[in-house]
Amino acid sequence: MDDLFELVGVTRVSRAYDRENALCCAGIKLLLGNGDPRPAQVKNVSDARRSGAQAMVCLCPMCIHNLSATAKEMGMPLIFIGELARMALGEIELPALQT
Repeated sequence: MDDLFELVGVTRVSRAYDRENALCCAGIKLLLGNGDPRPAQVKNVSDARRSGAQAMVCLCPMCIHNLSATAKEMGMPLIFIGELARMALGEIELPALQT
């Protein structure tokens, strides 16, 4: 993912919940009926916001789906990894983000 970030010209911010400490979208809780996924989703998006991220890149379509409402409420754009690859190839433009 770091290589794609470099190709697109964006910076990966340091987060508490990133790489080996990454948080799940908590979608599995929905599938299993095992509790409320919202606290984990808020924790994930809040961590990105506190870290200064202007957007979150998701590797999984389920994450895009499950985080979309929380991210929208918190003003955090989500970008699917496939879209990031298309940005790196110049097929689509990097979205204008708030600074």
